[in-house]
Formats: sequence, C-alpha cells, structure tokens
Amino acid sequence: MSGEYGYIVRLLRKLEFLLAQRGEQREAGRMGQIVQRIARADDVRAAVKALYAVEGYDRLAMRLLYYADTLGPLLTELPDEQLIDYHVEQLTRALHKDQDVAPSPHPVRRLPSQDVTGAIDQFVTSLRDLRRGAEDEGGGGFDQIRREHLEVLLEKAHDLGMAAEADNATDISRFAASVSTFIRFVHDRTLFRDVRVVNILDNAVLTLQTVLPSVGADDFDSLTQTIQLLADPATLLE
Repeated sequence: MSGEYGYIVRLLRKLEFLLAQRGEQREAGRMGQIVQRIARADDVRAAVKALYAVEGYDRLAMRLLYYADTLGPLLTELPDEQLIDYHVEQLTRALHKDQDVAPSPHPVRRLPSQDVTGAIDQFVTSLRDLRRGAEDEGGGGFDQIRREHLEVLLEKAHDLGMAAEADNATDISRFAASVSTFIRFVHDRTLFRDVRVVNILDNAVLTLQTVLPSVGADDFDSLTQTIQLLADPATLLE
C-alpha cells in the first residue's frame, strides 16, 4: 500500500478510536467496518470513492481523497502526530456534518408501495430469466449471460428506480441506481461469461428482499454495503 493510502487507513483507525472515546459507539462500529474494507482493498482509492456514494459519508470521503492527492509527496517520512491529530479532527467535523445533513442512517422504514413491490417482483423475475438463460443447453451449469436478458434486466432496474423515487423510498431508489451501474458495467465490457455477475446479482437481490420488511439497523447496514459495492463494479469484477 502506498504512503498516502497507508496514511488514510491510519487516520481512519484514529477516527474510529476517537469516536469510541467520545461514546459514539454505533458510529465507531461503522467506522471499524469501513476501515477493514478499505485496508483490505487492492485499490484503496476506488474503495474511498465507493464510500462517497454512501449517504452520510460523502464529505468524509472527499476529504480523504484530498489528503491522498495533496500529501502523497510529503509522506516519505512518518507524519507529525500534530498533523495527524489535526486531520482526524477535520474528519470528525466532516463526518458530523454528513450525519447532520443526511437522512438518519437508520430511518424508520415503512413498507414500500405496491408499485415498488411490483417493480421488485418484475426485477426478480427478469433476473431469474437471465439465470436460466445463462445455463448451458444440457442444464448442467453456467454457460454465458444472454445480452438480451441483461438489457431487459437493466430496463427493470430503471423501472424500479422510477417507482421508488415516486414512493420516496430512498434506499430502494439508491439500490436501483447502483444495480443499474453494475449492469451497465457488465454490458459495456461484455462480461457475459463471468459467473460472478449472476452470483453478485443474486446476493444483492437477496439482501434487498431481506431488508424490505425490516427496520433493523444491521439489515439497513447490509443494504448500504450492497449499494456501495454495486456502485463501484470494478472492485468486484476486475
């Protein structure tokens, strides 16, 4: 890991510790998950950019990218502790501003309208058709995704997004946008023989269906993480 990105991980670990010290245990727990994901990423910059797509973390992610871009040449030696503390305090303020202006990370969630649930059902049906169409002729396993099935799935994702926006179902709308990004990525790069595509879409839909009747914070976190991953498909498929 390069110096600037190692510095990002170090800042986030100190931020996690500071949040825990201040009694912000829930946010410290989420920050711990973020640190683990970024620290394990092959492309740290892409992981931070994906964080930008998550509600409540855009200012934090932008500041991290700024540090990486501007401090790279200066990080050949161990940074001064005062500089680290200053940056952590800036990150704390950025995080709190994100949380103040964003909707509550775990809002009280109502059941979606029939239009939204119907659009979800259509998306799931199209995914089922895509999966079946991708099997070899003998039905013995995966062969390749058919372009026409992928294009229909993209249409259904668009329909889902429109229905969710009309219903003010923000989390489902964000899911539809991120899954559309993922499908377009697969289509544009003709990744039709990559079985991971079907597995990722299956897991994403399962997460969405699990969250729908739930108001639990853990379930909402799982949907947020799914949205984050789908919004940056290169981290999953390249």
